[in-house]
Amino acid sequence: MTSSAANPYAKRMDGVPGLRQHRVMPPSPLHEVPIELLRQAPAHLVPLLARALPGPDPKLPVLCVDAAASEPLVVERRADLVLVLGKPDEPELVVVAEVQLSIERDKQHAWPPYVVALRNRWKCAVALLIIAPEPKVARWASQPILLDWLGSRIGPLLLA
Repeated sequence: MTSSAANPYAKRMDGVPGLRQHRVMPPSPLHEVPIELLRQAPAHLVPLLARALPGPDPKLPVLCVDAAASEPLVVERRADLVLVLGKPDEPELVVVAEVQLSIERDKQHAWPPYVVALRNRWKCAVALLIIAPEPKVARWASQPILLDWLGSRIGPLLLA
């Protein structure tokens, strides 16, 4: 983890004692390669976003930050990758990127807390970017996620 002294984007979200991250299987190369490409060259995200969103400004700085989307005393949620566009003290957009290799119905319940926690943490808009190389998974992942009976929803961006 990066300390806030070394990284101005780091927030006071160091691990809560006693919380453990659980993974059943290690991620595959198919899962890790797109994330690592964006991690190594986060500026490549802006042209990808420009295809799906009416912004952001291509001159915004982009920095890869700690992907934890956890709240104290709650189960830790760790996204595949979190990128912040803008200045550390005035971010304009946060992108939470998740690679999805198969249809996992529980993910549609796991993704909204990432968006909400990161929106609360960074005080700006958050986009959920799903990277899905398989067409069937891409169709499933691109569906809006209904949050309540009033019609609030999260519309994932899709990179397929």
